[in-house]
Amino acid sequence: MKAAVQYEVGKPLVVDEVQLEDPQDDEIKVKIVACGVCHSDLTFMKGDMPAPMPIVMGHEGAGIVEKVGPRVTSVKPGDHVLMMVSYSCGKCPMCAQGKPTQCVENLPVMMMACLPGTYGATRLRKDGKPINHVFGLAAMAEYAVVKERSVVKVREDAPLDKICIMGCGVTTGMGAAINTTGMRPGESIVVYGSGGVGLSAIMGAKLAGAGKIIAVSRSDRKLAVAKELGADYVVKSGVEEIQNPLERLTKAVRLTLEFALKHKDLFLFLYTETKYLGKRHLRVVLEMDDKTVVGFWRRLLRDAGEAKGIQGDLDFLANLVSYLMVFLPLRGWNLKRKPDEKHLDTMTTFILEGLGIK
Repeated sequence: MKAAVQYEVGKPLVVDEVQLEDPQDDEIKVKIVACGVCHSDLTFMKGDMPAPMPIVMGHEGAGIVEKVGPRVTSVKPGDHVLMMVSYSCGKCPMCAQGKPTQCVENLPVMMMACLPGTYGATRLRKDGKPINHVFGLAAMAEYAVVKERSVVKVREDAPLDKICIMGCGVTTGMGAAINTTGMRPGESIVVYGSGGVGLSAIMGAKLAGAGKIIAVSRSDRKLAVAKELGADYVVKSGVEEIQNPLERLTKAVRLTLEFALKHKDLFLFLYTETKYLGKRHLRVVLEMDDKTVVGFWRRLLRDAGEAKGIQGDLDFLANLVSYLMVFLPLRGWNLKRKPDEKHLDTMTTFILEGLGIK
């Protein structure tokens, strides 16, 4: 089968022929219908976060179950499924406490790019040599073998080329608004950044019954979409004074940050902004994609408290798909159904220059 393989850090992805083994215990084989493009893939490609090479990219996958391994009970061939970037075993102390995104089996998957619970095993091969799975998924391929608990079954009329982005970006942003901020109906929220995570935070705030929703971004195009998705007010960063509109619009602001920024001075500015808004009202979600932000990420996380999404909540995700199809204008952004050389060659530029919404 064909897959998008990263052989060396800093080099372009290569659409190559690879071999995929059959699913083993608790594993399933999925025919990939669509895969979203996420900045996290670029982070591994550039080497800003470590990943063992070679590796097949893609973690916002959606498709149809083709084959199941022994002991699989929750899905069967023909089921439509959504892949989740954050694996949860459902048995460890963190899962038992209702914190699936902090599952003890998740870190080895993130760092070793292997299948969950295997501590190094992969099902991908090239000329007999192992190839790793980003986030234990490897969805930029025609097929993927993943753990049963790495997917959630969705209704068959859900458009897979739209809902695939719910496996990471949408649930991260929605989890920020619904879980991390702890906001209550009627409270106001300001969202810094209107990319995939920020726009999803706006939808999540709308879903949670927010009073006033304020979007701050440097892009007119993204602010227009933010308005469409539920923002009551939009502020263009760098052109308008941010503090004055916030003072006018709300007094107690719950804050979600989406970071796709690259320079330390911008992080210092945002950190100052959060201090102005009031530390006790600050909740932070970070989209970290560059080595230079690590220190600020730790500092903000220490001050703001724990960031968490909703990727590991299987029942919530299944219900969320149904809700979004009826009530919210969820759309597919920057998606490609199959690996394509021309598309992959331009993907890095596409993301870095902000040419897409997500």
